[in-house]
Amino acid sequence: MNGMQKRKQPPQHRGTLSPLDFAVTKHAQGTMETVKEAIAHNQTLLAFQPIMRSDALGQVGFYEGLIRVLDAINNLQNTKIQLEQSKFIRENEIATLSYQLQQAEQDYDRKKQLYEKDIHRNHYLLRCFTHPARLRKGRFRAFNGGSSG
Repeated sequence: MNGMQKRKQPPQHRGTLSPLDFAVTKHAQGTMETVKEAIAHNQTLLAFQPIMRSDALGQVGFYEGLIRVLDAINNLQNTKIQLEQSKFIRENEIATLSYQLQQAEQDYDRKKQLYEKDIHRNHYLLRCFTHPARLRKGRFRAFNGGSSG
């Protein structure tokens, strides 16, 4: 035998597969399901590959269309990007809400001051118009029943 001996294969039982055959078969069984899921969730890319002519060097004979199914690594990368975008959007929303809250507080403070000034002014005017000395002199007809002085 030329120094090379044929290795003995372990005995195969009917209906059993080698570990490699099992892995290949298992992978092939899930392929169509993976493709269906990828298409349903828009996880595919369309690519065109030039096929060169053998009789004319450097010339493209045709383009072969390929569909690439994005794998789990691409999904994880996309998830990371989406999380970063979502974080940025949330931070922007928080900044906008903080600004709006600050504006509302300032607006409230301004209105409160104006309201308090208006109350003091109305109280002052009410005291002036209803002061007994002024009412006796008849200067304010509306407050003393229309008599004139």
